[in-house]
Amino acid sequence: PPPDPPTPPNYGSPPIGPCTLAVEAELTCGETATGSTAGASDDTGGPSGDHFYGVSLPAAFAYMLVDTCGGSTDFDTVLRAHYGCNGSRPVGLLAANNDACGSGGLGSRIFLGAADFASGNGSAIITVEGHRGNEGSYTINVTCTNEAPPPPSPS
Repeated sequence: PPPDPPTPPNYGSPPIGPCTLAVEAELTCGETATGSTAGASDDTGGPSGDHFYGVSLPAAFAYMLVDTCGGSTDFDTVLRAHYGCNGSRPVGLLAANNDACGSGGLGSRIFLGAADFASGNGSAIITVEGHRGNEGSYTINVTCTNEAPPPPSPS
């Protein structure tokens, strides 16, 4: 008989387990936080230290914008949003961005909708880390709105 076909990869939802991430803070609409990834541990498998924030979208809003544009941001940041974690690793990527804030290429911006938050039981985990090993100071801003985000710029 012919050999069995290879088993396809499982692209289903990643396992969600007890979350042991060291979250810097829980942020909501209109809040800003500052921090520094310099010397921080790397919990995502990349070459730079990272920080994590919990966010929740209030029912009165349809979208959340999270960015590291301006403020004290002095290095090339990357933002990622996940709907959960397994141990000390975020899982279930919802959005990611590098360099969405215009000239200078330091800040990043992601949009999350109500459906994204439904995946994570009403919350998400935001990761702030550096592109290609960069580390430094940052400002993270959280804004909520009912207006749909603009379409992405063509590359």
